[in-house]
Amino acid sequence: MRHIDLFNGDADGITALHQWRQEYPVTAALVTGIKRDILLLENVSAIKNQELTVFDISLKSNLKFLDAHLDLHNRITWIDHHHTGTPLPEHPFLTLHIDQAPGTCTSNIVNRLLNGKYIKWAVVGAFGDSLHNLGEELAKKAGCSESEKQELEELGMLVNYNAYGESIEDLHFSPSRVYLEMRNFAEPSDFCRTSELFKGLKRGFKDDFSNLENVQMEDFQSRGAIYYLPDEKWARRIVGTYANQVSSQHPNRPHAILRKKRGGWLVSVRAPETYPFGADLLCASFETGGGRAKAAGINILPDDQLSKFIHKFRCHFV
Repeated sequence: MRHIDLFNGDADGITALHQWRQEYPVTAALVTGIKRDILLLENVSAIKNQELTVFDISLKSNLKFLDAHLDLHNRITWIDHHHTGTPLPEHPFLTLHIDQAPGTCTSNIVNRLLNGKYIKWAVVGAFGDSLHNLGEELAKKAGCSESEKQELEELGMLVNYNAYGESIEDLHFSPSRVYLEMRNFAEPSDFCRTSELFKGLKRGFKDDFSNLENVQMEDFQSRGAIYYLPDEKWARRIVGTYANQVSSQHPNRPHAILRKKRGGWLVSVRAPETYPFGADLLCASFETGGGRAKAAGINILPDDQLSKFIHKFRCHFV
């Protein structure tokens, strides 16, 4: 039996996998990518005698690849928190653990399934997914001191930041390398203290954010704000983390970060922290959009649809 682990390359996907494999260790092939690379099942050939475990990847986006594996009686366990947009499929070889509540994430679903055994990694995943209330709640349950909580929050943010880019080459470290490094540590605090990879992420983050001084923006007051980033490698890396940062600084309004790319814009939308709903519906109204209620995105917004997006953004969260 060949085991394959498919996981989103962000903090939530990586820490969900890390918890699971600490509890259920196997030798597995790794299938992952940048944060927006969600059609991961497409990369796994449908052949017999495979067991697939999927973390933090949209079931809806991969449905068309699912049946071929189930028809071969490959066992699939799917753990995720993204909006499915469709009734959940049922099959004797498919096990689903999907919670679409806006205040949870995949690492917390795994945390619940494992009865909190590796809860500090769920703290990292929650903070990485910009779920600060959940991160605080889990940190309290885990008995974290204030300094340890801040350390885990920084780790989550940095691992999440590392997942953003147009390709793996844009990232400081591939998500598979981050996971393989993390796999050597039972406790996240030990990872922070001794991992050279962690130190590299801190340096890269500091360098990238030093470029934000001259970012253009449109301020619509209570209706939100839109920030425009150039098509440069540093901007490709920080787009998601910057969206989370401005959302935390102004919790009562929505935000959109638009990063230029060939033929259009890559869009990251954050609903207001005080009412974390609607980002998914806004983004899903465009062809390549999707995500979850609090945080969503559009993979390519054509230039000729920019004014349409700005208008819908200004009206959507009122």
